Amino acid sequence: MADELRGICENQKDRSGVQQPLKERVQDILRSLSRNPGMLIYLLLSLPTSSMVTQNYDELIEQAMAGRNVADPNRADTLSVIPYQPVRGASRWLLKMHGCVSHPSDIVLT
Repeated sequence: MADELRGICENQKDRSGVQQPLKERVQDILRSLSRNPGMLIYLLLSLPTSSMVTQNYDELIEQAMAGRNVADPNRADTLSVIPYQPVRGASRWLLKMHGCVSHPSDIVLT
């Protein structure tokens, strides 16, 4: 099924007349829909945990970490995004199991 879908997407133009590989289409769609983290993402980051695992392709968790209150001295935590931006000694880590929009060739579609 995935091979059929990939073949259809790569051989046909989309609504705007663009012909591109399936994973790049997924990247474009997600980037256009995932602009700013919502309250739920910030609430998840407020939980007292050092590890997170996601199957999402977006970068909303990373954006929320970068946009947190940096004036608060208790917010000196760092995020290691595995496998794309590993940070040795980071206080938190995020495992992206199905890839990321920043690396469309790694996106897993099932």
